[in-house]
Amino acid sequence: MVQLVTDTPSEDVHDAAEHSRAVAEAMRHLADQQYDRAERLRAAARQTFLWVSALFTVTQVVALSAFGEDKITPGEQQSLMWIAIVGASFLLVTLLLTIGTDRLRKVADIAPDDLVRAADDAVESGDHFGDALVAMYHLTATRRAEAVKERREWLYSVTVFAAITVTVLVGEIVYALIIRLH
Repeated sequence: MVQLVTDTPSEDVHDAAEHSRAVAEAMRHLADQQYDRAERLRAAARQTFLWVSALFTVTQVVALSAFGEDKITPGEQQSLMWIAIVGASFLLVTLLLTIGTDRLRKVADIAPDDLVRAADDAVESGDHFGDALVAMYHLTATRRAEAVKERREWLYSVTVFAAITVTVLVGEIVYALIIRLH
């Protein structure tokens, strides 16, 4: 239980309704923060995929432009093609992980009907509505924190596969430039 320290006598310190309002507001704010965190993680996964797919496009332009040169052997063309297939495969895994991150559990906001029902239940039981509101926001904040944790783990996987994809793509660019220069 949170107690405030003031200069007033202790019997005047605790106003149950005011206490409930303050805690409910803090819990609502925490639930909103967890929602914002989840949205930032979803956006980070999408942006990671966007940048890697843009690099994939540039890499394929560089690699395909090497196909038109006479000094590139069929074996080198085949090697470029296989490197492109490996890069595309890792890009596909990155896409699937990004979609998975985006579709992870979403925690709904507290519905207006839930508020009305909690208020009615509080009146019937003689409890403070603020306590019911605190419990509702606490549950929402806890569920959203769990969703943030899941998204963070998936984002790590997106990042790992994006890094592997970038490594393959940079290798493809370097190989395409080397075979052009020999």
